Amino acid sequence: MEFARRGHLAQQAAVAEEMFLTDDLVQCAGPNPIRQRLSRRPFRPKKAFVCVGFAPCHLLERITLGEGGLKWLAPPRRGWHLRCGLARFYLLDGLDRSRHPIMIVGIDIGGSTTDAVILDNGGVHVVTIEANDPVAAAAGALGKLVESYNLPLNEIACVAATGAGSRALSDTLFGRPVVKVNEFTAIGIGGTSLAGVDEALVVSLGTGTAIVSVKGDKIEHVSGTGLGGGTLRGLSRHMLGVSSLETLEAMAARGDLSRVDLTVRDIAGGAIGDLPPGTTAANFGKITADATSEDKALAIMNMIVEVVSVLSLAAARASGQRDIVLTGKLTRIFRFMERMKRLNFTFGSGFQIPEHADYATAIGAARAAMKQ
Repeated sequence: MEFARRGHLAQQAAVAEEMFLTDDLVQCAGPNPIRQRLSRRPFRPKKAFVCVGFAPCHLLERITLGEGGLKWLAPPRRGWHLRCGLARFYLLDGLDRSRHPIMIVGIDIGGSTTDAVILDNGGVHVVTIEANDPVAAAAGALGKLVESYNLPLNEIACVAATGAGSRALSDTLFGRPVVKVNEFTAIGIGGTSLAGVDEALVVSLGTGTAIVSVKGDKIEHVSGTGLGGGTLRGLSRHMLGVSSLETLEAMAARGDLSRVDLTVRDIAGGAIGDLPPGTTAANFGKITADATSEDKALAIMNMIVEVVSVLSLAAARASGQRDIVLTGKLTRIFRFMERMKRLNFTFGSGFQIPEHADYATAIGAARAAMKQ
């Protein structure tokens, strides 16, 4: 059965681009086949209303289907809905978020790198770029994200920007509105949402390290340190002439801390109270001319991990937190040190690194904007 004559199809073609209609839905063999096609190919309208179902010339006329054929009615007003047989056709005033979730881009403009993520229908798409200028970094990250995942700009509701460089952005980016999110808020929401908890101490390991306590809606910056990714990169370049983390890890895997770090055993000959003999008494406190580049690489990574870990445990105790969630790109070296059996704790017993931890702050910015 044909939906309409050629004149009606010509009118429909004029509005098809606006509503992203699919050509195969013009033909009908009854309500069920249409319904099945709709379940496989949902509409993605441009406008602020959604067409769930299909009727020819739906912006012009209203149609009902029955076993006796077609029945043409007057044009519907926006917001009306129509039920016909086993299929339903709607014109809704407002976005149906259950079928068409809002796409929000989160951008974290840090001191070393800029991350961009997009939350779309439960999925997370991410890109990372390096640029010194924050505006160029944000534009480059958004452009790369759109290009990499073939995302129409007009389907992005807004750009949620956070990080030190976000203040340099204007109110729009590529024509999309920019929402600026407090970095500590983004860290807290990102870490706890990825870990699936309502309360935790979130440790963001970026260029430096920020420590945030989250208790429900209360997000508070409680501590931090200048040791972080910037420290790792700076010392590695200065002491070893290495700037690649992969190279640094390969070197550290062959390193020996006993030729660099001073331990409790070195000082006291054994344990002191509850401190095991192998506890570090002084990072780089025993470095000699015999220390190799591999030893120094391991010592640099060990120093950062130990300082951040001790500071995080103290902050958790002070803020009454039991769970510590590690986020940021430097979580990689925590995993490395765990594999090297250099950690004095195991993940799962207080400490955890959730999936997508590298992009937690950008994800937190997007989710904070979504709440707004």
